[in-house]
Amino acid sequence: MALQRLTFRVAGETQLSRAFEALDREMDDLREPLRDAAGVLKRSVGQQFLTEGAHGGGPWQALNARYRAWKESHFGPGLPILVRTRKLRSSLLEGDRAIIELTPKRLTWGVPPAARYPDGTPVETVAEAHQAGKGHQPQRRIIQLTAADRRSVEREFHEWLISRRRRMIGT
Repeated sequence: MALQRLTFRVAGETQLSRAFEALDREMDDLREPLRDAAGVLKRSVGQQFLTEGAHGGGPWQALNARYRAWKESHFGPGLPILVRTRKLRSSLLEGDRAIIELTPKRLTWGVPPAARYPDGTPVETVAEAHQAGKGHQPQRRIIQLTAADRRSVEREFHEWLISRRRRMIGT
């Protein structure tokens, strides 16, 4: 499917459509800018954990006193919100583990389905409960893109398109 169809003819000779057709073919594989977008997501989530939600617009709800006391007695004092065993945070921030699927047209990014807590609970289930505020979990958005984050994703795609265009015309 063509992204656009634009042809310039001068005295019956096609002057420009090949460049647009080549750019259209480049759009068949978006893995490079999608991988770059994953980097933006990773940085944003890192800021969410670092600021305990403030990066995305508002700090996460504080732990209630009873749970905070239990957490400290079982996992040690001073751990940030959403950090107990570090599984959730590390599954999203270490390496490229959070890239679940990268195809020419799709990026699936999040907690890897295989990530589990020591008791066998899927990390993904806990992440979803916090993201949406399900059950007894208050909503603590792990992924909450700011306007600047969205502009960064747009910039990744823009720069990728510009680099492809320059490569096609040899400048």
